[in-house]
Amino acid sequence: MTKNDLKLSLSEKITFVSMLTNYFQAEIPVSEALHLVEQDCSNRKIKYLAHSLTSAIAKGNSLYKALDKFHDTFGDIFMAIARAGEESGEIDKNWKRLLTILESEKQIRDKIIFAMIYPCILTIIGLIVIVIFLGWVFPSFAETITGNGGNLPASLVFLLAFRAFIFNNFILLGLAIIAAVVAFIYAMKQKACRDFVDKIAVKIPVLSNLIKYLNLMHFFAIFQVTYDAGIPIVHSLELATSSVKNSYIYGKFKQIPIKIEKGLTLAKTLKMTDIVPFDMIAIISSGENSGKLGQMLQTVSKTLEEKVDAAIKALVKLIEPILIVIFGIFVLYMLVVFVKSNLAMLNSIPM
Repeated sequence: MTKNDLKLSLSEKITFVSMLTNYFQAEIPVSEALHLVEQDCSNRKIKYLAHSLTSAIAKGNSLYKALDKFHDTFGDIFMAIARAGEESGEIDKNWKRLLTILESEKQIRDKIIFAMIYPCILTIIGLIVIVIFLGWVFPSFAETITGNGGNLPASLVFLLAFRAFIFNNFILLGLAIIAAVVAFIYAMKQKACRDFVDKIAVKIPVLSNLIKYLNLMHFFAIFQVTYDAGIPIVHSLELATSSVKNSYIYGKFKQIPIKIEKGLTLAKTLKMTDIVPFDMIAIISSGENSGKLGQMLQTVSKTLEEKVDAAIKALVKLIEPILIVIFGIFVLYMLVVFVKSNLAMLNSIPM
């Protein structure tokens, strides 16, 4: 494993930062804290990271300089906060801020995954029912009816033809699905396509709220933490903007640091984006006027977390009835076929 190859999952980053934060808060020196991480952690990648950092510090490097060799692993935001912690002498507080960012990201990811569990289970159950009926139940009916010299109902003939098409072209259909997925992934890596999709996504009802609030939450969470860490406001805004994933919203926000440098207020520049809700702009304006911008940013971040939760729940509530309707139509159709097949089978039995 080399420094360039080291890739940590979000959970691994949280484990590493959490262990170091605890040691720093206990006022354990950096080199000793890293040595403890190397000894105590069972994760191979984290042990390698701690060992590499310990070796670099033993050669006279600061923690930031040692971490900079793993810049691609942690990213600009992480590195900026880590550097600010060393320069301000508040390494324990800034690593706590890093931990807060990582845990917040994981919390939102877990909420989205948890919210999608029920729709996924519903989809899997529906597909299993369809496969069972198409694979075994209806073919058995067809065999019995034709064996007794009866005529198959038109609805059953259609389902059997559909089944035959899938079974006969299974490999081809599988390759087509794989090709479609690969093509979609490739297309989404192209800037023009990604920009188009992102612009459409922010205009779709319900989904637009989730996308907008997720991006705003990341923006304000990073801005608040970096601002509290003592990073200059323009650089804090640049780092916060880099956390915005939606290209349409990013295009609106990338001008914010430039306008701040020109002397405009933060509240005014945020208003010009047409993305940030008015109530949050009012809170930011109040923070600027009272000199309590850090506190107001924290208020906005918490408000956005609540809005993200509400948006996730709203999206799931929309998905569930859609899935129920879709599978309900399939099940209803198969029920009709089932009844007709039973009647046809009974009529085919010699009296």
